[in-house]
Amino acid sequence: MKHWSQYTYKTALLFEVLGTLDSAVTPGAYGAKSFVLRDGKESLPCVFYEIDRELPRLIRGRVHRCMGNYDTKRNIFKCVSVRPATIVEQRTFQEFVKTSDVEMRECVKTMNEV
Repeated sequence: MKHWSQYTYKTALLFEVLGTLDSAVTPGAYGAKSFVLRDGKESLPCVFYEIDRELPRLIRGRVHRCMGNYDTKRNIFKCVSVRPATIVEQRTFQEFVKTSDVEMRECVKTMNEV
């Protein structure tokens, strides 16, 4: 995700990430709820704004699925959807990432030709 974020100036990108909740959910300004996801050694600060719906109850130590945009300047993942990840999603996610990488390489190649 961090690698592909460099292309957000050329096209809109929406990312899907899976990670283990590694912090408490803390409230912030403007309905923000902040938390940290961890995947192995990598951690990802996240924010969800409760504009049109509430953040579901997140359980520390469980794997969650988040959709959103990565803000490279602030190093924060802005979530538009958060929910617990199913066992099937957890099992198939690495294959999904590999397939997405192949497609993104082709997309970037096409963007660079134009």
